Amino acid sequence: MSDIRAAVLTGPGAPPTIQMVDRPRLGRQGALYAIGACGVSEADLALLRGAAPADATWPLTPGQRAAGILEEIGADLTEDSLGTPLRVGAKVLVPAFAPCLRCAVCLHHPAQATRCLHPVQLRGGWADRGATDFAAHPGARLYRLPDDMPLWLATLVGPFATAQRALRRAQEIGRFPPGATVVVHGTGCIALLTVAVAQEMGAGRTIVAGAPEDGFARLCRQFGAEATIEADTAEETVAIVRETIGGLGADLVLRHGTSLAASLAMLRDGGSCIDFGGAAATGTGELSERDLTLLGSATHAPSDLPPAIRMLHKARGRYPFLSMLSRHPLTTAGIAEAARSPAPMALLVGNPDIIGP
Repeated sequence: MSDIRAAVLTGPGAPPTIQMVDRPRLGRQGALYAIGACGVSEADLALLRGAAPADATWPLTPGQRAAGILEEIGADLTEDSLGTPLRVGAKVLVPAFAPCLRCAVCLHHPAQATRCLHPVQLRGGWADRGATDFAAHPGARLYRLPDDMPLWLATLVGPFATAQRALRRAQEIGRFPPGATVVVHGTGCIALLTVAVAQEMGAGRTIVAGAPEDGFARLCRQFGAEATIEADTAEETVAIVRETIGGLGADLVLRHGTSLAASLAMLRDGGSCIDFGGAAATGTGELSERDLTLLGSATHAPSDLPPAIRMLHKARGRYPFLSMLSRHPLTTAGIAEAARSPAPMALLVGNPDIIGP
């Protein structure tokens, strides 16, 4: 029976089309869920631009940040990945990343599961329904969400977990003390959510650098950033940041897609920089001479998602999370609008009646 409406790509660079695809026959560990909304990630946009991931099987449906409501579950799927009972009608999150559980990284370093040698990427969120066979993908996870958590908010769990993991890593080694002055150096969804996470985890002051005075900068201030700073050059931005802080520099800088040298220049002596990835080559002289710490943090592991769900749910009334999202219908025109959206995160809405207020 063909009764799932999905956006389908037939090959690299092919335009997405809306098609009716076969509703799968569920196994004993399968789940079928109505999708309220799915975020549009950088990986999804790369597919639209013609990328051909090594694991891709064409045709495929993009979408890696989906949240939905269970419509059908297999006889053996009685609990989520944390042991919480499941039932039809429960809100759920099925993360896109599934470690293989067999490679050397998974067996010996499970906390670094993001470095799995043979991961599986679960796509399919750009649809009105999704299905996952947990017997076929043992590393896949399923999390039951709080009953009062809107599905649009649940689409933020992945990037929220990335920000939370980075700050927790700094906290664990004593580099993010209570009351710390934190600078978020960069723009985008993760940078904005880092503002909220830093405050939830005890930052004293939070400043955003590298954010031009536009809708994003205003959102940062609505999220509680003390100031947003952007100048014509990186040197000027650094000078204004240090002046705003009071001359000493920041305790902690979180760099997201910006100049590593500028991020380091914003730190006080003895401060720390968390790099979300893409660091340019740099000498070690400044790091050692100024006793700095550079801490890498690669996205998030499955174990990072449950605490992210709890914190995001707890903080839902303190930050304007809804303001950072743009909603688009699951149509070809809606996909094109979502791909062009300037919002920190664009959502494709599969079932508008369940997405939440």
